[in-house]
Amino acid sequence: MDVLVTIPRNTWIKGKDMNIETAGSVQLKRENKQIILNGSIQLLRGYYALYGKRFDIESANIFFKDNKDFNPDVDIKTRYRFRDGNNRRILHLIVNGNIKKPSLTFTLDGEEISEPDAVSYIIFGKNMAQLSRQEQSSVNNEFNASGLATSFLINSLTSKINDRVKDILHLDLVDITGSNQYGNTEI
Repeated sequence: MDVLVTIPRNTWIKGKDMNIETAGSVQLKRENKQIILNGSIQLLRGYYALYGKRFDIESANIFFKDNKDFNPDVDIKTRYRFRDGNNRRILHLIVNGNIKKPSLTFTLDGEEISEPDAVSYIIFGKNMAQLSRQEQSSVNNEFNASGLATSFLINSLTSKINDRVKDILHLDLVDITGSNQYGNTEI
């Protein structure tokens, strides 16, 4: 089997928490009962909702290079705009690395901040130090859920890619599964 899947512009991944235009091409090749992926998918524009807040896609690419275990490299930058009092703020979520072990970086107005502070800004519009004890507990519960932001992002993208591959290849079943341990992905 040697199939080239081309995703033309104006192909959208739509869901309750996302609306993203994609484009790209991925070659699927079978060698010794194993599927190898090569190519890239660009997320051209749109948004993704995280904790009910809209993160707009600034740039996003997913790269497959001799990929045998559905572990593409990712380079994603999203932007969340909000107000902190009279000030307009911009929080960026930057995801690099690969899908099994992504590296998340948060910046606020160009300065890197911790994930708990980022979650605090997303949920409450202020940093951890400004929160009441109850609010801090809420943020800590979200943060301690083994990187909820990472898990949520990966699970949503995997589900949407799964559906899209199934539709493009006219298959009854495509199952891409994983867990928040990042070492357990199967196709």
